[in-house]
Amino acid sequence: MWGYRRAVISLKQYDKPLYDVDELKDLPGIGKGILDKLKEFAAEGHIARFDNLDTDEKLKVLTMF
Repeated sequence: MWGYRRAVISLKQYDKPLYDVDELKDLPGIGKGILDKLKEFAAEGHIARFDNLDTDEKLKVLTMF
């Protein structure tokens, strides 16, 4: 989860026009996995791995705590 937070912070601080997702590869917190997810989001409009988060019972239990 901390990896995603670092990536979000880097993305929020990115102040240039973005023409290609590959421009983000050298930002702190943007590794291959997150870059792949950003590419998937740019191409598909969603990230398949996160499509079921609202129905994931384990996640619901964890958020209760």
